[in-house]
Parts: sequence; structure tokens; C-alpha cells
Amino acid sequence: MNCLRTISRSVLPLVRKPPPPLRHYHTFLRVPGDGRSPQAVRRYQHTTRRSSKQTRFDWARHGRLAGAASLVAGVALCSRREAVPYTDRTRLIVLSPKAERWLGELVFNDEKQKLGSKVLPPLDPQSVRVRRIASEIAAAAVRRRDAPPRLMKEPPPPRGVVVINDDWEVIVVKDNMVNAVCFPGGKIIVYTGLLDKFREDAEVATILGHEVGHAVARHVAESLTTHLWHIVLQVVILQFIHIPDKMLDAMSKYLLELPFSRRMEMEADHVGLMLLAAAGYDPRVAPSVYERLGGNTGDSKLLNYISTHPSSQKRSQLLSREHVMNEALELYHHAAGAQGFLPDSAGTQVADSAGTQVEYGK
Repeated sequence: MNCLRTISRSVLPLVRKPPPPLRHYHTFLRVPGDGRSPQAVRRYQHTTRRSSKQTRFDWARHGRLAGAASLVAGVALCSRREAVPYTDRTRLIVLSPKAERWLGELVFNDEKQKLGSKVLPPLDPQSVRVRRIASEIAAAAVRRRDAPPRLMKEPPPPRGVVVINDDWEVIVVKDNMVNAVCFPGGKIIVYTGLLDKFREDAEVATILGHEVGHAVARHVAESLTTHLWHIVLQVVILQFIHIPDKMLDAMSKYLLELPFSRRMEMEADHVGLMLLAAAGYDPRVAPSVYERLGGNTGDSKLLNYISTHPSSQKRSQLLSREHVMNEALELYHHAAGAQGFLPDSAGTQVADSAGTQVEYGK
């Protein structure tokens, strides 16, 4: 996103320039006061804005409009319609899966180099634990992609196409930040601050499911495509309405960028909940996890309008809806049954075929 903002800052000033003014030349003679013959002709130039009544063709303005139209046509031709798994939402994406994975690996390798010695060794207990949880979430994502047609005892078939690389890589960073990141292609960074705050595996799996949900839904590629459309829209608006730069940037931020970002976050919550359940973790822990995150970062209803993330209360409410939770519980029960466990009514204890009680998700 930073590279796109750099492009927009370099392109938009070119289209914000007003049309060239008209130049009027006035000629007059200066007569000396002593009666001598007039001196040479003197001219001066007076500039005025073009009147709305004048019909002179503005090549500069129409050229910019033609360029914007060409960009729109190019984006539309290079885009392809895809559906998001579990939500059925369709969108146009201009970036190919291969290019998106390359971009994710590039950023991930750069981050690893910056982190340096903060990255815990692979045999560290926290690294082993996170890799185990992440592998279960990743297996659920890949299984949804390759799932066969629905049979009598199988979970619902995948909706949409999950495009994600099978070559997952997970690193744990010693840092107090309560955060985790998943780059396109299955490259995951988890900070130890998250592990200190959330002790249970199901809680960590909730966060990882959200991050993997971004990768499964291809939100990075969609963000790049959407940002291109925002640039085209600004170019077109500036041809007809003169808007100060700061006002245009504020309108673009609060009316386009932030609502789009919040929608992506809520969709990642939904996809992550389904991955969490398909991996065999009780999805009913997810709403409380987001409520605790809100208490850690500060929560307010105002975040639903001025932040990149919706408020934690809203996220919890959306995941607690009956039809959403029922779908997740169906996946959870199937995953538990496939592993030889039968979750009880509370979802906290399960029993194997011999009747031995096992605490699930620990």
C-alpha cells in the first residue's frame, strides 16, 4: 500500500494542474509630450482564465481524461473475477496469484532481515508451538481448496477458490507487540507479546486464523486493484471540480480507503473463524478474543468510522451471529469427529471412542 500511495502522490499533482490560461496581447502607441513622432510600438501581455462560453478545445484536459479512460480499460481487461471462500463475495483482481506470492515473499524476506537476532530459533518452545498451531490452520485452508464434492458425512464444500501457496513459513519474534502478520504465500510472523497475552492454543489459533484469512481471501491483491480504481476516480473528479489537495485526500481516506479496510478486516474475521473451526478449535472462543484485543488497544464505537479496523465490540457481535456461528460449529464438529473426538454440548471437553476425557484445544 505504501508504494501505491507514492505512485498516487506523483501522478495526482499532474492532473490537478488547472488548464492553461488564455493570453491577450494589447498594442498601443506611446506619444512623447514634446510633440515628437510616436515611439516604437509597445506590447504587454494580460492573462485571463478561459470563459465558460468559449468553445476552444482543451487538449490538456481531454488528454488526461483519455489517459484515465485508458487506465480504466487496462485495469478491467487485466482483472479477473474471483469469489472469496466462505463469504461468496465476488470482486475484480488485477494481480495474479503468482505475482502476489512473489510480492509477499519479497516483503517477508525484507522483514526477516530487519528483525535479525529477534527471531527465535526453530527449536525454541514458543516457535514449535506456534508452528504446530499454524500448520493446523494452514492444513484447513489447503483442505478447503482441494476438498472433493460434498458427500453424506463431509463438511460443506468450499465456496470460491482458495489460492495460497503450500510452502508455509512461520517465525516467532521476541517482541512485546501483541500482533501477528501473514503475508501472501503463507509467510507468517508472530510476536511473543501475543503469546504472553493469549495463553490458550484456541486463542492463538483465532488470531492466526484471521491473518491467514487475509491471505486466503487475497486481500493484498484486492487492495492493489481497489487503489488503482481510487486513483482513476480522483483523476476524473479533478477534471470537473477543483478541490484542494488536503480536502481531496481527506475525502478519499474517510469515504473510500478506511471503509474498504474495515470491510477487509471483518471479512478476514469471518474466514478466520471458519478456518479456526475446520482446524479443530472451538470457534466460540473467537468473540471473547476480539473483546480482549479491544481492551488491550483501546476500543470505541468511533473506530467504526475513523480507523482501519472496526471496534472490537462490533467484530465480536458479527462473529456471534447465529447463522455464522452455526456454520463454524458444523465445521468444528466434523473436524472433531474426523480426529476421533466427540465435543460435548459446551464444546470444552471431548471424548475418544474409549470414553477417555480430553480437554480440547490445549
